Amino acid sequence: MTSTDSSTPALPSLGSSIVGWLEQGEHARVRATFDAAMAKALPTDEAVAGLWQSIVAKLGRCQKQLGTSAKDEGAYHVVLVTCAFEAMPMDVRLVFDAEQKLAGIQLRPSENTDAFGPRPQTPKPPFPYAARDVAYPNPADGSTLAGTLTVPEGAGPHPAVLLVTGSGAQDRDETIFGHKPFWVLADHLGRHGVAVLRVDDRGIGKTTGDPTHATIETHATDVEAGLAFLKTQPDVDPKRLGLVGHSEGGIIAAVVAARSKDVAFVVSLAGTGLSGAEINPLQVEAILRAKGGMSEDGIRAIVAAQRAIMKLLATDASDAALDAAVNAAFAAAEQYAPGALGAKGTPAGRAAEVASLRSDWFRSFVKLDPASHWSRVTVPVLALVGDRDTQVPADPNLGAIAAALAKAGNHDAETEKLPGLNHLFQRAQTGLVDEYATLEETFAPAALERVTSFVRQRAGLR
Repeated sequence: MTSTDSSTPALPSLGSSIVGWLEQGEHARVRATFDAAMAKALPTDEAVAGLWQSIVAKLGRCQKQLGTSAKDEGAYHVVLVTCAFEAMPMDVRLVFDAEQKLAGIQLRPSENTDAFGPRPQTPKPPFPYAARDVAYPNPADGSTLAGTLTVPEGAGPHPAVLLVTGSGAQDRDETIFGHKPFWVLADHLGRHGVAVLRVDDRGIGKTTGDPTHATIETHATDVEAGLAFLKTQPDVDPKRLGLVGHSEGGIIAAVVAARSKDVAFVVSLAGTGLSGAEINPLQVEAILRAKGGMSEDGIRAIVAAQRAIMKLLATDASDAALDAAVNAAFAAAEQYAPGALGAKGTPAGRAAEVASLRSDWFRSFVKLDPASHWSRVTVPVLALVGDRDTQVPADPNLGAIAAALAKAGNHDAETEKLPGLNHLFQRAQTGLVDEYATLEETFAPAALERVTSFVRQRAGLR
């Protein structure tokens, strides 16, 4: 894979060289590419070496580079260098400023689907439905949303669902580690008589809009624009439109369904009933317990540090107070799990973590109370969470959703914990993120059947 959408086609070559220099220990050559902020964060060869060593400690050596791609994100140019680390393929994400100076180094799940092993559920032709590329505006800010609409064979108009992605920049297939769960889901629904619209997130693919300042409310307006578009399609029934949201998409589905008369039913896949401020410490605890090997004192200390950070964010505390809380959290992690922070433990990693916490999206996630929206949803709801989900722990979130729907007087609401499934609804052992890439399964067939059965019944298909 070698591709570029960037206006600076020489950058993929430079990105590939930087990763090579990191692997070969040529740290001075890497530092020569830094912008002022990176030079301050990683001022010595030893600091640069520490950054790469933390990656190697977790993933093993980069055995070879599998390709590069580049794209523009606002004023920045991003190069993804796909590396075949010993543990799994990952993308080294290099961010360059307008002067082509290196402004950031991050590690991300690879976007190169060819880097992974078999993904047998990825749909293959022939397809018993039509697929067309579509684009439509979001009148709230003038951005353009682009996606794929699949429409079943036979006489319409057909019921339709809009798939809503989870947090982070996702393409229309919600691609992660070579898996394409939204394509798998759209294919399954399409084969059972349901039209499906799946959409690239802001700044991804052909969708425009600034993702850096988007909030959950921004994403909700994108979903409302998608519903408005579906209502204009002659082969779609405007009275049988549903939302199927995954993770953050489940929250957004609740926000939109609570205020829109266009939503006929909702499926929440690992959506939440608790605020981000409540969920984050639960996530940390679930991950630590799934990994094992840490004392109860360590778990309590690290989780308490996360709760302190969330409280400060929820109350708009000062930057100084937030910095102190983040430092305390890092200190607790290093005390009880030395070296476990990896790249996050470097100055650059810590700075990136703080910037993420201060982002518009994360603040909106921390403050938003999904239960306040679920308590106003009166259309049919199916809420599913896997019992091995370490990102959205099942019991507290399903309990909060059920209580809120009861408050709404919703008598057609089902909440269910699915045994053995992780956050992506794969059959899993640990539920940890690192496991996602190693599993061939994209979406457990039982979960696919559960979603499709609910949608067909609530859409009046028999």
